[in-house]
Amino acid sequence: MKFCSRLVAALGFLSRLVPARQMEPGEMGRSLAAYPLAGAIVGSVAALPLALGLGRGNPFVQAVIFTALGVYLTRALHYDGLADVCDGWGSMACGERFWAILKDSRIGAFGVMALCLSLAAQIVFTATLCEGRAYGGLVFGAAFGRGCCAVLAYLGRDLGRPGLAREFLAAADAGVLRATFAWLTLLAVLLFPFKAVLTACLLAGLMLWRLLRLARDNHGLNGDFLGAAIVLGELCAYAGFAFTL
Repeated sequence: MKFCSRLVAALGFLSRLVPARQMEPGEMGRSLAAYPLAGAIVGSVAALPLALGLGRGNPFVQAVIFTALGVYLTRALHYDGLADVCDGWGSMACGERFWAILKDSRIGAFGVMALCLSLAAQIVFTATLCEGRAYGGLVFGAAFGRGCCAVLAYLGRDLGRPGLAREFLAAADAGVLRATFAWLTLLAVLLFPFKAVLTACLLAGLMLWRLLRLARDNHGLNGDFLGAAIVLGELCAYAGFAFTL
């Protein structure tokens, strides 16, 4: 029952699939253990119309549909984080100036470029899965991205800043890490080729190292970093499939 409660909390925060509700202190952070499964559910909902035949025969149309549904279901929450992190990184600012840029509601040139490139890359990479009707791979990619978020929270758990992300970092213990790897391993066995999983893990390792280094250079890790890890983690999974065809 505890895990079901955490899954519902994760879906309520990460997507439109469950109505958001007031949570008890610490409940949001504990939901981190259910992130990979929550991602798989979101990915399944987005991939279901394709599996039922919508856009069949045109992989790029299917890729656009999947990407658009993913953005809608998640309220573009993670893309906002990616844009903010890229604006801060691209500015070459450090310390409090870096954080001021992340908190600025206005988007800058680097944020725009990051959004355009990430959406274009997702469409191109997921089109390769749609072409082979490997819709399970779309589900795995969504789970993998949320797993990357949990791993980054664990690695940066000593970098908490004031805000919601601190709750996630405080909850990111070894148990969360074990649950993340267990869910991703199960989903990989069921849904994704081994070579693609290996490539995705290598790409994700480089991505997480770079995000963690940026966070340490600026003495903090917030929700924007976690959102960026989700978007980039998904891309790592889909690229892993595309690069190993």
